[in-house]
Amino acid sequence: MENKFFDNIAELFNTQQFPEADTLDEYLDKVIPIIKENSDDLREEGVYTNKPWVEVRDDENFHELVFHFFFPQPQEEEDREYLKTVDGEVEQGKWRYVGNKLFIGDEDYDKTKVYELAFMDSEFMILKLLANPKKFALEDTPKYFVLSIEKLGRKLEWLDLVKHLFEKYQSNNLTYYLIAIFIALIALMLLS
Repeated sequence: MENKFFDNIAELFNTQQFPEADTLDEYLDKVIPIIKENSDDLREEGVYTNKPWVEVRDDENFHELVFHFFFPQPQEEEDREYLKTVDGEVEQGKWRYVGNKLFIGDEDYDKTKVYELAFMDSEFMILKLLANPKKFALEDTPKYFVLSIEKLGRKLEWLDLVKHLFEKYQSNNLTYYLIAIFIALIALMLLS
């Protein structure tokens, strides 16, 4: 019994290694399942509205600074204002939250995309394009729409951002494990 207890404790310290992949989509396919339990929900609009989000891509030809702004719902309107700036030039659009899906498009919804939440916290908003999985491979379409807060998005490259996201939750988990072990040890000492 004692060996099993120590085996369980040792298992807590076996944190996962950062996965190997080639593209942003491949990394996110591996990282998101590991950190998903820490994600906020799209219904929590305060997490992602009224703040500048920087678009992140792994495309070597992507050199623009692209910001996305989601504004909260005005009274008695279904659509919310969405602004996208590309190197300082503003495009106005709308966004709408419907049934755990996020519709993001231009004023007339002519160029609208529908996303599902993959992961979101105070630093990252990662949306997954709602499409047939074959489309991603056949048309070389990015699976994820990745946004980061300005402080990180302007400073770090895409791979460093993914590492930051992964390590942030690995260290959080280790802290919780250490607290649990500490409490268990105190309980054992009190019961002895």
